[in-house]
Amino acid sequence: MGNVIKGKNIARKLANNYRILCASPAYLQKHGIPTKLEDLENHNCLFIQEKNAYFGLWNLERQGVTYPVRIKSHLSTNCGTVAMQWSLDAQGIMLRSWWDVYSHIKDGSLINVLPDYKQSANIWAVYPERISESEKMNKCIEFLSEYFSKLPEQG
Repeated sequence: MGNVIKGKNIARKLANNYRILCASPAYLQKHGIPTKLEDLENHNCLFIQEKNAYFGLWNLERQGVTYPVRIKSHLSTNCGTVAMQWSLDAQGIMLRSWWDVYSHIKDGSLINVLPDYKQSANIWAVYPERISESEKMNKCIEFLSEYFSKLPEQG
């Protein structure tokens, strides 16, 4: 996921994706709802350590402009499932892919906070140029493309 493709690779976009900020109603009732990015400094943020991400930094976009936001994280993990459970358990605000939180937003167990801000996280198939003609690779990409086309529409 993401938009930076390096080296002698071929990249094919499988799906548009973005991450949103969300928290449980119980967390927001206890700690308040942030109304501007600066408010995140006073909140418990749940940080998912991605492979090349700087710890405690969220790059959020609004109307084509990127805003780097330093967050305080009392809990961090490299597992999205763990972060999701923490968020549902009212432990803080999480930045997570739309398709992963969609059902929780829909049923009200999570609320999208600061909805004007998002983080781009498009989904790509990236593979070495030397195997671009591989039938197995092409079948795999077709399968993934079909799978991601069935994800919920981004709101």
